[in-house]
Amino acid sequence: MVILLLVLGILFFAVVSCLMTYGVHRYKQANDQTVVVLGCKVNGEIPSRMLTRRLETAYELLVNNPELKCVVTGGQGEDEVCTEASVMQKFLAEKGIAQERIFFEDQAINTKENFQKTAEIIDKNHLNTSIIIVTDFFHQYRSQFYANKFALESTSVSCSTQPDLFLCYWVREVLAVAKAFVGM
Repeated sequence: MVILLLVLGILFFAVVSCLMTYGVHRYKQANDQTVVVLGCKVNGEIPSRMLTRRLETAYELLVNNPELKCVVTGGQGEDEVCTEASVMQKFLAEKGIAQERIFFEDQAINTKENFQKTAEIIDKNHLNTSIIIVTDFFHQYRSQFYANKFALESTSVSCSTQPDLFLCYWVREVLAVAKAFVGM
């Protein structure tokens, strides 16, 4: 029985890993899509290294496509002094992205809420529901899963992930995908 559970666990991990690997839909050319930048940990009022990579990737996309608008999304964790979205908006504005191009959602506490609340902002501000998700590669599949749940057509631009953290985040993400599948 234990061996069967172990085999099923390994099989599940392999299948979800394949979905995560092949589930990334790269954008071909930016038109008038809405860029959605997913938050993660901030240290005081400074983005973490992972969040900085996401922001630098979004910045490149926004600079190269000046017609695009973006939504930065992320609330305030228990150990954070301000919202992830406010740190993200400040980062992009300080690099020269016009404030009127940056919309922010600062209430979400998880990926599902990021997309639920982002969809509301997109609707309220008449932004394009065709989105480009900016996050880490390992996070793209689940992000697109939730984007689709909230009627957002998504493609992706992935930032690099710290090599020393990749395996840990990959395993964590497989479990998060399983949770998403069962609707939690």
